[in-house]
Amino acid sequence: MSVNCSGCTNVIQGASVSALGGLFCPECFVCHDCGSIIDVGSRFASTSTHAWCNRTCYNNWKDKQQAKKGKGHKDKDKSKSKSKATDGGASAGATGQVAELQSAIAKLEKQRGVLGDAVVDAALGPMLEKLAKLGVSADQDADEAKATDDEAKAKAAAAAAAAAA
Repeated sequence: MSVNCSGCTNVIQGASVSALGGLFCPECFVCHDCGSIIDVGSRFASTSTHAWCNRTCYNNWKDKQQAKKGKGHKDKDKSKSKSKATDGGASAGATGQVAELQSAIAKLEKQRGVLGDAVVDAALGPMLEKLAKLGVSADQDADEAKATDDEAKAKAAAAAAAAAA
């Protein structure tokens, strides 16, 4: 039985890292901020789709994201980012989180035949709970999750083609 790496998509030979709802080659499980390999057994910070080698890298990344979105000041009115959209969907501030979760769920579902139902269902539980807290039902926007996953694949293919050129 072969398992593909969630990072490089190659078949994993030997040891693997199980994290973020997927399996990785040890050399593919790297810090999202600094790119250093996160050693097996070491502590790391994570969201549903990214990992950081330490709290400093996570905070650096988070600060960069807030600066990009213009949310660098904590004294701003937080009620706007927590309000639900009128259609009962996720709030505007949580749409990125929803897309990340949906993409992770789609990837995990693709591994169901390799990993087995019990492993996938155990990993899906917390993800589905988080989606529910964000105001998205488990079956809502399934097409969007697939579109997000397809979009990520297209971007990766374009980047690979550009690198080869």
